[in-house]
Amino acid sequence: MPTRRTPVARQHTSQLSLTAIKLFMEMRRCRCTCDPDVRFDICPGCERWDELDDHLCVELGLKPWEFPTFENPSARVHPTCQPDERARKLWLALEAGARELRRDERAARKAAKNGASSSTSPPVESSSESPPEPPPAVV
Repeated sequence: MPTRRTPVARQHTSQLSLTAIKLFMEMRRCRCTCDPDVRFDICPGCERWDELDDHLCVELGLKPWEFPTFENPSARVHPTCQPDERARKLWLALEAGARELRRDERAARKAAKNGASSSTSPPVESSSESPPEPPPAVV
């Protein structure tokens, strides 16, 4: 007997790992110092970029033909080329994740700073009760 199954229209949302976001943030810090007059010369910034890009591809589970790993959506594309929409969407997702990570780190620093400033207040007098006994060790 056939069943009447109503398909659920769910949007696929990929979860980016914390490692992938940190790799992306580190890649954004890499700077190219290659000499434009020397062909096939790779600077330390480009070597680091390639190394991090390899790690990011593994972390995201991308196939070798899915190149580039990500693409800046605001970068201009040559008129004869098509922009890589998958790579552009990945850039936006990684950028949003990096923004969220920075926001969480700022909130944690602020909470630690507020917690540290409240711990410098004068101690409150406690009652003369002795502290509770620790639980017996399990052998």
